[in-house]
Amino acid sequence: MWFMYALSWVSFILIAICLTIAVAAGMYYVAELIEEYTSIAKRIIRLILITVTILNICLFLFETQFTWTLCIIGLISNIIYFFILADFPVIGFLSPTFLFSMLLLVIHHYFAFSFFNSHYYPFPEILSYFTIFVWMVPFCFVLSLSANDYVLPQYADKQRDQYNQDSMLNNGGDVVTNYFKKRANKVGLLACMRSIQDTILPTRNKKF
Repeated sequence: MWFMYALSWVSFILIAICLTIAVAAGMYYVAELIEEYTSIAKRIIRLILITVTILNICLFLFETQFTWTLCIIGLISNIIYFFILADFPVIGFLSPTFLFSMLLLVIHHYFAFSFFNSHYYPFPEILSYFTIFVWMVPFCFVLSLSANDYVLPQYADKQRDQYNQDSMLNNGGDVVTNYFKKRANKVGLLACMRSIQDTILPTRNKKF
């Protein structure tokens, strides 16, 4: 009996490892697609945002147990995400809009946990709420961070105003040099995965 119990734990660990690798591979593939097709990705994220907003309104109308505070926080978060999406794929991590969206994400988690602690719902319904209303849109933006690394330099763009003349001189003297130096220090999800891939899987030299 103990032998089968031990084998069950071994199989559970193997399944967990396989699922983790499958999810990581899927995220890597989707991040590459977003990097390649940023305009299509923007339209898909906008469609997801509109759908989640409509579902949030339906949740407020048809689920009487849900408090109006929780639904309003979700709606305000979606409005802020629309402002972030307007400049996609450029995402300013220090912009007031992005910082406010992160604050709303933390507040949304707090109110959601508080609500489900005081109201009984089956676990699949709780998971569906967090997946659709809390995590889905921020996860789309996380997958899109790699697209921000390949935006062509546009000094006239309002997102590039932070690079003034002094910072440009300190980083190479012109817009193009500053752009390529910025690309050398990418911190996106896809760049992180590629770094892990290069570390774990060594590159094989081709022989001719």
